[in-house]
Amino acid sequence: MAFTLFPREEKFFLMFEKQADLIQRGGIMLNKAMQDSHYDESLVNKLFALSKECDDLTLTIIQKNQETFITPFDREDIQQFANAADDIVDSILNLARSAKLLKVKKKRDELSRLGDTIEKSVTRIAEIVELLKNKKQATAILKSCHKVKRFKNEGELILDEIIPEMLNDNDVGDIFRWKEIIDKSRELLRYCEKFILIIETMLIKLV
Repeated sequence: MAFTLFPREEKFFLMFEKQADLIQRGGIMLNKAMQDSHYDESLVNKLFALSKECDDLTLTIIQKNQETFITPFDREDIQQFANAADDIVDSILNLARSAKLLKVKKKRDELSRLGDTIEKSVTRIAEIVELLKNKKQATAILKSCHKVKRFKNEGELILDEIIPEMLNDNDVGDIFRWKEIIDKSRELLRYCEKFILIIETMLIKLV
C-alpha cells in the first residue's frame, strides 16, 4: 500500500481532483475553440455548466473545511485553493463568452499558440493536484509548479506579439475586440499562476 502524505480526509483530495478535472476539461474546450476560431453558444453553454459544477464543488469544499476537525492542509489555504480553482474555470468561461459576444472570427496564429499553452497549463495543473496526496511526490509537484509558471510567461509573450499589429489596425472596433480578448487571456494565465502559488505555499507549510 502506497504511503500517503495525509492519511486524513481522503474526501478532500477527491474533491480537489474533481476541481482540477473541471479546469482541465474547460481548458481543452477553450483550446479547441481557439484552434478553430469558433466560439459559439454551444461552447459557452458547456463552459457555463462546468462553471456551475465548480461553484457547487467549491461551496462543498469550503463547508467541509469548516466542519472537519482535522484537515490535510491549513484551513485558510484550502479555502484559497478552492476559490482559486473556481476562478480559473470562471475565467475560461469569461474568455469564451467575450470571444463569442465580440464576434471574434479572425483566425490568428497567436491565439492558436495561446490555446496550446493554456491546455498545457491546465493539464499540468490536473497532474499536480492528483499528486498532492502523496508525500513522495512533493519534489515532482514543485517542479511541475515551475513549469506552469513558465507556461504563464510563455502565454504573456504570445499576447505581447498581438499588440503592435493591433495598434496599427485602423478599425477601432477591432482594436477594442482584441484588447478585451488580450485582457481576458492575461487574467486566465494569472489565475493559473495564482493557483500554483497557493499549492506551493501549502507544501512549504508542511515541511
